[in-house]
Amino acid sequence: MKVVDSLPMGTALLLAVLAGMPACSSSSGGVDTSGAGGSAGTVDAAASLDSGTSPEAEPCVASCTGKVCGSPDGCGQTCEEGSGCAAVDGGVSGEDAAVGEDAAVGEDAAAGDDAAAGDDAAAGDDAAAGEDAAAGEDAAAGEDAASGNASDSGASQDSGASGGQDAQTQHSGGYWHPSPGTSWQYQLSGTVDTSVDAAVYDIDMFETPVQTISALQAQGRKVLCYFSAGSYEDYRPDASSFPTSVRGNPVDGWAGEWWLDTRSPIVRDIMLTRMDLAVQKGCDGVDPDLVDAYSNDNGLGLTYSDQLDYNKFLAQSAHARNLTVMLKNDPEQVAELVDFFDGQVNEECFQYDECDLLLPFIAQGKPVFGVEYKGTVNTVCPKANALNFDTLLKHLSLDAYRVSCR
Repeated sequence: MKVVDSLPMGTALLLAVLAGMPACSSSSGGVDTSGAGGSAGTVDAAASLDSGTSPEAEPCVASCTGKVCGSPDGCGQTCEEGSGCAAVDGGVSGEDAAVGEDAAVGEDAAAGDDAAAGDDAAAGDDAAAGEDAAAGEDAAAGEDAASGNASDSGASQDSGASGGQDAQTQHSGGYWHPSPGTSWQYQLSGTVDTSVDAAVYDIDMFETPVQTISALQAQGRKVLCYFSAGSYEDYRPDASSFPTSVRGNPVDGWAGEWWLDTRSPIVRDIMLTRMDLAVQKGCDGVDPDLVDAYSNDNGLGLTYSDQLDYNKFLAQSAHARNLTVMLKNDPEQVAELVDFFDGQVNEECFQYDECDLLLPFIAQGKPVFGVEYKGTVNTVCPKANALNFDTLLKHLSLDAYRVSCR
């Protein structure tokens, strides 16, 4: 505050009366008129009431530190936000200052109750959203952005809260999405030949050791794990889990194999267990086979609708486990299933003139991994390449032999 030198006693008494304070004859001490605990400024006692003259004034030094925004700065100006004054709600204005109830905004600042907003920050109560960001109360953001109660807590997505890197959508969900033009190998018999130059390996889930899967992935390859989702195979390690009541007719041409009643909760639970095994073994995706029982003599009365329901169940269950899932054959239902699956593994569409039914996958940027057991490079590959299919010529035994059309 401003200090007065050697005031006459009369002047000091009058000032004391005006200020409502005891008189003092000290040669120093201005009069604080802000009230108890206040910071509204001081009365400059330099003016001499006796003589009407003022002693020489000291230079005025303005300061708003510790004062309420809107009050005088001591030099005839008003303290404004950004000058270090205290905001009306009790926060501090300016860079890195607090706004709202117990909240901060700005770079790496807190927003809302116990939440961070800004770069790498969270919004909402203890919530996570996108990558390194949160929105809502204890909720994770899904498609494209963070959501929830961020605006109620003093932060919103548009005012500093990060929503991740353009958002991971429900569809992307962390699992791999193959595309047309991806090289692949399909081997279900014999020791897997890991030297084949292919980006994707489709191999037997039960027969392939974890070490082989890991070795392929260490080379930068993706692994699809094959299992039969529509038939009982008497040589599989979980064969005893299937009661006789869920078995239908034998699968034509394959000894030791019978169609399954895929409407049965028992069958569906076993398939979920198989998908869990795929996760445990580190598979990137699954290739569930024999999912077209309705179009075969299954002996169980399975219908088109039954098959559609079961195939959707398989796709949704795989995605719930962050597994890519391919639709195996079943060309008649492709138009209704293309949105649920990540691609098609097809056997002999050229042999049976069914290839056009698979084009919805290509239209959505999803691959058709084709296999032909008859024909030659000259008779098969030009047609396959024209459709943008990734087609192999293979032995019916599905050993390591492979000729790729591209």
